Parts: sequence; structure tokens; C-alpha cells
Amino acid sequence: MKCDLFAAFGCNGAALTDRVRDLILTRINTIRALLALGKYEPLASSSDMNKLEWDCNLESIAEKVVQNCPQQFSTNVTQGNAINFK
Repeated sequence: MKCDLFAAFGCNGAALTDRVRDLILTRINTIRALLALGKYEPLASSSDMNKLEWDCNLESIAEKVVQNCPQQFSTNVTQGNAINFK
């Protein structure tokens, strides 16, 4: 009998495993919970911060979008790469 501690998301044909999905979602929701309580400085607390759930359709769309992204990022800040975000 296999004991799996990670949620079964039911996403078919995607590049991510359920383990990776669970790790991503847990990390994001942990930060959101801290933010909601006002414990994630310098951001203000939230009065209505819902827990996020994974969406396999959004994962599939995101996977298709990034297939068209360049593999090399420009060092030119004016191009607005997220890597240059402060």
C-alpha cells in the first residue's frame, strides 16, 4: 500500500508532478496566511485572504504560454522582464 502525503490534483499530461504542485501551493498559501495576519512585512494585513486552490486548466495555459518565452533574458531593464522586478 502506497502512502502519498501529497494531494492528488488530477492534472493530466502536465509537466508538473502532484508533489511539485503541492509544494508550490503550500508555499503560496503559507505566505498568504502570514500576510493576512500582518506578519509578512512590509505589507499590510488582509481582512479577506482566501486559501488558493490549484487549477489544472490554468496550469495547462501557463505551460503553453511559457513555451513561447525566450530562454535568454535581456539585461536591458527597459524591456520589463520580471527578472528585473524590485
